[in-house]
Amino acid sequence: GSRLVKPSLCLALLCPAFLVGVVRVAEYRNHWSDVLAGFLTGAAIATFLVTCVVHNFQSRRPSGRRLSPWEDLGQAP
Repeated sequence: GSRLVKPSLCLALLCPAFLVGVVRVAEYRNHWSDVLAGFLTGAAIATFLVTCVVHNFQSRRPSGRRLSPWEDLGQAP
């Protein structure tokens, strides 16, 4: 893909969330501090998920060297 896909996708997902917050404040349904706290909480959870959870589930690349059956037996628990 293009190098512009990820930033465009992030912007496309953040814009509706931001607009919902603005509309909630404009219609006097929520206070601006409540909307800001919700935004910061969501950003913190998203940052945690990306940094801690996603990186732990990435596949590891094999070393490229295949073990013989005899070497493989030596590494069994």
